[in-house]
Amino acid sequence: MKTLVVGLGNPILGDDGIGWSVAKKVLSYQKNYTPTKEPSMSVYKSNQISFDVEFLSSGGLRLMEELIDYDQAIIIDALNTGQYPPGYVSVFNLDEINQYLTGHLVSSHDTSLWTAIELGRALGANLPGEIKVVGIESKNLYSFSEDLTPEVEKAILKASLQVLELINLEIPKDVCYDLDT
Repeated sequence: MKTLVVGLGNPILGDDGIGWSVAKKVLSYQKNYTPTKEPSMSVYKSNQISFDVEFLSSGGLRLMEELIDYDQAIIIDALNTGQYPPGYVSVFNLDEINQYLTGHLVSSHDTSLWTAIELGRALGANLPGEIKVVGIESKNLYSFSEDLTPEVEKAILKASLQVLELINLEIPKDVCYDLDT
């Protein structure tokens, strides 16, 4: 199965950078991965599985175009539902999310991801049958900062392990975690 993991957000807008941070953490589990200052596209390959990781700052049509020719997509993004405390990690099918509660999946300067996917399918684009969203409840989405709030930063590990589970990649044995914290 061809899988794309998308870290979505803006790393200079506080908690909005959580999608990129989680995607970087997912890549860090690769043995010979060396992080770069400006990530764009990375490929993880092992004997068991391979997946691509993309770092994007926009949703809508741009995001839909990146999903073409993948069987599965996992989008990691900041959410601000107000229903959960900052740092709470949720996993949804894309069609289960109220599109007005999401960050980069909707834009005032572009169409929503839902509309873009509908349009892409109508035009014959080969889009994933399964699109999952790993959402991290966030609070500081509009202040210029490269730092995540402490509550959101603590969610990186849990969210990255959720992504590994979604792509059926074994959790590295040297990862110590308590998902209840």
